[in-house]
Amino acid sequence: MLHPNVTVSAGTALEVGSDEEGVIQFHYQSESALVDNLLLDCQAQSGAVASYSIKVQATADAPALTAPKPKGPVRPALTGDPLALTDTQLRALDYPPRPDPVAAPDAYQQWLQLVSRPATKVSSKMTGMHARHTGVSSNNCAAFSGTANPPYTEVQAYWNVPYITGEHIPQTPTTDYSCFWVGVGYFGSGTNDDMYQGGTEQDILVYYVTGYWVNIRNYYPWVEVIDKRNDAPTADGRCCGQVVYNGFYMQPGDTMWVELWIGDINGNGNASLTPPLYAWWYIHDATRGTYAFDYGGWWYVDTAGNAHFARTPPPSPFANDGRLPSFIQFTGQSAEWVVERTETDPAVLSHLTQFSPTLMNGAYATVSGSYNWLPFSTQAPTQLTMTSDGSSNSPVLATASTVSGNMSAIQFQWYRYY
Repeated sequence: MLHPNVTVSAGTALEVGSDEEGVIQFHYQSESALVDNLLLDCQAQSGAVASYSIKVQATADAPALTAPKPKGPVRPALTGDPLALTDTQLRALDYPPRPDPVAAPDAYQQWLQLVSRPATKVSSKMTGMHARHTGVSSNNCAAFSGTANPPYTEVQAYWNVPYITGEHIPQTPTTDYSCFWVGVGYFGSGTNDDMYQGGTEQDILVYYVTGYWVNIRNYYPWVEVIDKRNDAPTADGRCCGQVVYNGFYMQPGDTMWVELWIGDINGNGNASLTPPLYAWWYIHDATRGTYAFDYGGWWYVDTAGNAHFARTPPPSPFANDGRLPSFIQFTGQSAEWVVERTETDPAVLSHLTQFSPTLMNGAYATVSGSYNWLPFSTQAPTQLTMTSDGSSNSPVLATASTVSGNMSAIQFQWYRYY
């Protein structure tokens, strides 16, 4: 939790996650050359805590900073006929599932651009964050949710990470939240469908100190599995099921491709949706040439207080191969494309960051076992508008709209913080 070196109340600190080496990233912007004192309150997954002081000062002659180079193996560009390999062969070479060039031509062209260039694979880090991505509701979301052709087992889209701004309230540090994501499950599906979702987080902390404003921003991609029947945060406020990536060094304007699917341990589609099921993801920053391709996506704390992590290796007594826990009930009754004000306190609705108008492209879902690529607009989608308290008569915070002439594009628009 990053915050100015003053006493802060709940919701006035910015949550940042570290990479596997303990390195954090945040974007700092100030109107003053005065030294600013920050505190970073850290918590390890073991529960150990520590605080560190950070001093920041802007100077006219400071050298330009560049993000660290991504670490990981480099996947070569795909050569030859891009249609010659099967999906199984593509996955074996670490390339993502291929959209149908006829049913999803725009998504196929974007996929072709991704795989036709070398890219660095960054490792994932399983962690529990206080930021929590909920199911689809008008309290928290502007979205489209399709239910016409279940069961859905795969969903995708790509968008540019928005540049965000936050509320300027003198003497009161304020944090605003937003995330863009795609998902399958949870909405309009009765009581027997959990959710698998993933996307990009965009949060900002704004505060006023001795005559100047400071803006601290945090951007990162994530995936999450939600147990609909038991999705409350853990005792320390952290939330279950998250994988957070900090090796991307994501920046505003970057083009992010997010593709999620439920399959078997080899990444093949599971047509019957019978256990064991595995939550797979492919996230690619096309601007920086970094990607993550893996499965797991969950952790939880049992009634005895023991943490269970996907793909926990021996000698852990809770070793597993990453399959979804037995209490996860996934039937794929819906597919979603969403902007949300991320929840950090179940009792208080978060404020929504001001994000620039954002176009989500390539919004497709596939039906179990068929790889029949379906644009969101053909799935009798329910349209949700985010309002301050979920009521249709309340002030609108954000909207999701179709785009004329493009069956797979969604326009998201911001209106208010809260």
